[in-house]
Amino acid sequence: MLPGGDMTEIGEKGINLSGGQKARVSLARAVYSQADIYILDDPLAAVDAHVGKHIFTHVISPQGMLKTRARILVTNAVQYLGNVDSVVMLCNGQVVERGPFSHVMDSRGETFDYVSSHMIEGGAGSDTQLVDGIDGISMDEFQPDTPSTLFAGLSGQLQVSSACTSSNSSARTSTTESPSCASLHKIIKKEERAVGRIEWTTIQFYLEVCGSSNVRGLVASLVLALAFNAGGSLWLARWSNANDSQKSENSHASTFYLAIYGLLGVAGVLAMAMSLLFLWMRCTLSASHNTHRQMLHSIFRSPMAFFDSTPIGRILGLFSGDIAQIDDNMPTTSDMGLKALMQAVVAVVLIVISAPLTLLFFLPSAYIYMDLQRRFLPTTRDSKRIANTMRDISLSTTEEAINGAASIRAYGQVSAFETTFMERTELLCRAWWTYMSANRWLAVRLDLVSAGIIFLTTVLLILTQLVTGSVNGSHAGLSLTYALSMIGVLTTCIRCTTIVEMALISVERVRRYSFLDAEAPEVIEDCRPERSWPMEGTVEFKNYSTRYREGLDLVLKDVSFAVKPSEKVGIVGRTGAGKSSLTLA
Repeated sequence: MLPGGDMTEIGEKGINLSGGQKARVSLARAVYSQADIYILDDPLAAVDAHVGKHIFTHVISPQGMLKTRARILVTNAVQYLGNVDSVVMLCNGQVVERGPFSHVMDSRGETFDYVSSHMIEGGAGSDTQLVDGIDGISMDEFQPDTPSTLFAGLSGQLQVSSACTSSNSSARTSTTESPSCASLHKIIKKEERAVGRIEWTTIQFYLEVCGSSNVRGLVASLVLALAFNAGGSLWLARWSNANDSQKSENSHASTFYLAIYGLLGVAGVLAMAMSLLFLWMRCTLSASHNTHRQMLHSIFRSPMAFFDSTPIGRILGLFSGDIAQIDDNMPTTSDMGLKALMQAVVAVVLIVISAPLTLLFFLPSAYIYMDLQRRFLPTTRDSKRIANTMRDISLSTTEEAINGAASIRAYGQVSAFETTFMERTELLCRAWWTYMSANRWLAVRLDLVSAGIIFLTTVLLILTQLVTGSVNGSHAGLSLTYALSMIGVLTTCIRCTTIVEMALISVERVRRYSFLDAEAPEVIEDCRPERSWPMEGTVEFKNYSTRYREGLDLVLKDVSFAVKPSEKVGIVGRTGAGKSSLTLA
């Protein structure tokens, strides 16, 4: 029945099963549950007569697998009534007859009338076995005007081909193969998880969706804001020196210095406002619109095999968690990180200008800083990737549990699903715990580096004063002020760098799903029909073959037929013959 037997993976909502296969899988689950009482609501209705007979004989009948269990079978297949212990006949919601089959048939009541009408209308050769052997009843009573040769002709049409028997036999034996064979019949594909550093192509993709002109405007406004910020600090130090060198206060000079300082401050504010305008109103909106549009179009244009092998939870995670990272965390963290980077650059420049000897320890400090970042980023990057993957798996597990709640409760698998969900949630929490612990590890070491910068700056200023006696007080105060600010600035810089890289992981996933293999184009210019098409409702298949996805066997093989206008065509065949596949084609 299934290529991998009971190890075949079934897609979400049984997407890879036909109606008959769904009925048999449901019955197999019931048998595997080993319950004491079975209520079977017409499980044979979705399969053909031969398969139904096989299932009844080997599973439901007194000689079947459930022979020691209580079975309540709801069915209108009267050919199996002779093998049950008791028959209950319902009519208009009421029990009209009850008892052994031979007894209700002898009474010539509602059951007798229903079986009679079924035998006359159906006329199946297998139904003859139903009444065979019941005392006082002959087949002639059910077919007074029907030649017996009609049933003789039908019996030959119910033979099973050797190919089908071989297929069923192979399906049964496949369940005893090694577990590795089951991987050949898996449907849900494991998501590919990138490792290592974020590739430049991912950064380039994000810059492209932001818009090249928007990125250039953002960089230019940030450079101007940086220049005005540094200029304002240097001008303030010059103003302080000028006041120290003058014996008496000069109101004209103070007004001049104050005006220039005010102009630099206003220009810096305008440049920063312009950078925020480019960041939020241009880059962020453009990136949000373009990433969502490209990924949505790519998924909508993907073949059905993609949806068969991709859980819904993974797609939901892309359009919720990953898009939220791009829409919220990316611009917010970029804003904080750019401001912290500007402060760090201004602080280093001003400290070096005020005390040139600080270059002696800035280079080792920069090496320590880069080494901490080199150790910190891989851990947080991969833990974030694992967390994203496990989040989607948890969403898929929740979605499966909600959709299959009735089956899970019926088969007593609540504890098994709870255990599975807790295990996957535990893996998600482990990834987040590793991420948070790494952040604490980094914070402690960055505080030590910042404290070292403050201490060494202070020591160098004191030594310079002792040796040369010519330390500029305004420059010394400026150096210490910016050295103190390095504690928070360094921490903010590296944390924002990390969060941006975490957000780029979401960009990486969105980019991967924005360039999926697509179906054929919606319009093929070389194969477009005439404007007058269709003139008549003709459908023609010529040597048509199809499979559900690459790597699977053909479900339709060289099918050729034509449906003429105004014809009504019925598609018939055994269970799994390809009726639904042909209709989908």
